[in-house]
Amino acid sequence: MFFRGFTSCISIALLLLFTGLSPIPAQADLFDKVGNALGSAADKFGKDVKEAGQELGIVDKDKKSTAKPKSQKASQPGAKAKTEKVDKLPSGVVYRLKKINKELDRADKAMVKGVGSDVDKAARAERYLKSANRYRSEIDKNYKGKFSVDHPDMKACDNRILKLEQKIAQVKGSESAPAVAEKPAREKSAAKASAEPAAKKEESKASAKLPSAVSHRLKKAEKELDRAEAAINSEGGGPASAAQRYFEKAQYLRKEIDDRYAGQFSLENPQVKSVDQRLAALKAQLDQADQAKAAEKAAQDEAQAKEKAGIALCNEWNDKLKPFISSASGKELLAYHTEDAALIKEWKGIYDQVEPLWNEYKGASLPQDKTPDLKYTEKELGRRIGEFKSVYAKWEEKAKQTKADMGGFLFSASPIDPAAPGGFTDNFKAGDNIYALVKVKKPWAKIYKNQNKASLRINVKLDNKKIHAQFVTLKTPAELNKDHILFEIAPAPDKTKAYANPNIEYGKSTPTLRQGPMELTHHLGKLGPGSHTMSFNLYYYGKTWAKGSFKISGDDFGYYAKLNQDVEGAVAKARTLPKAKMKNAKFESQMKKILVDAGWPEVHRLNIIDKDWWLDRVSGGDSPIKSRHMAAAALAKGSDGKYFYRVCTFHQHKLITGGFGSFELSHQGPKVPIAENNIDK
Repeated sequence: MFFRGFTSCISIALLLLFTGLSPIPAQADLFDKVGNALGSAADKFGKDVKEAGQELGIVDKDKKSTAKPKSQKASQPGAKAKTEKVDKLPSGVVYRLKKINKELDRADKAMVKGVGSDVDKAARAERYLKSANRYRSEIDKNYKGKFSVDHPDMKACDNRILKLEQKIAQVKGSESAPAVAEKPAREKSAAKASAEPAAKKEESKASAKLPSAVSHRLKKAEKELDRAEAAINSEGGGPASAAQRYFEKAQYLRKEIDDRYAGQFSLENPQVKSVDQRLAALKAQLDQADQAKAAEKAAQDEAQAKEKAGIALCNEWNDKLKPFISSASGKELLAYHTEDAALIKEWKGIYDQVEPLWNEYKGASLPQDKTPDLKYTEKELGRRIGEFKSVYAKWEEKAKQTKADMGGFLFSASPIDPAAPGGFTDNFKAGDNIYALVKVKKPWAKIYKNQNKASLRINVKLDNKKIHAQFVTLKTPAELNKDHILFEIAPAPDKTKAYANPNIEYGKSTPTLRQGPMELTHHLGKLGPGSHTMSFNLYYYGKTWAKGSFKISGDDFGYYAKLNQDVEGAVAKARTLPKAKMKNAKFESQMKKILVDAGWPEVHRLNIIDKDWWLDRVSGGDSPIKSRHMAAAALAKGSDGKYFYRVCTFHQHKLITGGFGSFELSHQGPKVPIAENNIDK
């Protein structure tokens, strides 16, 4: 608008310049009018530009509040001199109020001026009224909640709109026909009206024409209701749905009608009644949707609570079961192949704890989707329980067979005759001689699956402490076809036969300590006063074939120390030089020379007791070889006239050429006495 006014004034000025008007007296009045018009247009243009800038936010707003309408400047009789403070309206609202008042001014002017009938004038005024209502709707839409409808400027604006609507409605309603209608037609209409009953002549209040502002808002409400109904059919409603938002907009418009136009329309008006009925129906539908959502929410809450309780139950069971698969708990259930009866017994004790708990867990009402921790614990513990059952069943079966195959150690204080055994006891006093018969259920050849040679291993414990295992080698088929052996523990010196049988050989715990009675009396001779237990276990290929034990008590066990010396002498009488496992005259000659150079007397004999070289590597494994060695038993006569032998080790270091150097004496074992009549055996 302001651009159009400004351009009009500029056009007039340019016209005057180009037509060549001169300032003669006859034209002075014209120049005055043109100047006034240009000034007015410029003022109007500047004001409009400022208002537009304020609306866009690029020009600072006026600091003073908008002046009140003239109708409110005068104080009412009896009113207080000091007026109450009024909240400042947003600049956008102020801007639109000015636009509304301008449109209303034009509408008021159109009602009294211009060509045509009053109805024509009212029609022109109604166009300005529509523009004013459009600005008023923008205020409601864009600034909802940012201003008060009770603000004096807002009240004045709404009152002007309402009065104009009433005035236009009055003019349009009073003219049922054009002013130029023929007189006969008016008379005919009047006659018809007078003939109608008084009740039908007056239109009911319900059918009276609605104020245009009410009608306008009802139409907007209907559009919002259309949107809400379409949305609820697709979404199902709900507090946060689009349907609810559209419903609230329609509800706001309907409330706005009541707040602004109360008493100016009938609630029975068909358009009003339709909107009210639709609002009520939609509200019921939305309430129903809210109830459905509330029920759904309650179901979700119940499901979440159930899920939470299920998780808590899973955690509780996991805490109960997890210790049986945890190594740090002290009651971990394990299962693997073993012959250790004590370990099997320990596992069985743990299994006896977990079995009833596992059965209870299997019957517990747990959620279908268990927690990952419980799933793992269940799977792992189930696997271990299955493995234990399998291992324990096999162990029981084997134990049953072992029991059936189990032989024994039978003890006596006198030599035992295998053909007529008797006089057995498992209690001895210090100083008693002790003999044993090892009896099994099968011949040794069947147990060891060998007809020519078998090495029996007898595990020994003294007061539950292990001492070196005793090895007895059976060297002939005759011995292997027997189901027993005589095993001497502390025999009388004149009745010792352990080392006299060439078909039976006892092992060595050290080069000078022979297993059997020599080693066993060595341990018995060290016992202190009191009661002691010696136990025996013949073990082969994961199975015990015979076992037994005896108790011995007394105050002095010195007898066995002396007996050990006698047995040692008997062993020395039967001792010979270890047999050679390699024959190499060149190596033997070099070794003898090294020993003599090392201070030995003349070496009588030397046997190489290793089958081949032992390789020494830098750091084991496949690392480079640094040397090699082998052992030899060398026999010589000492300065006391007695013979002895020592096991010596000889090394050869590897050379940079890849070969090996000469022999070096690297180790000498203890002297082992040997009887003179055995030096060449």
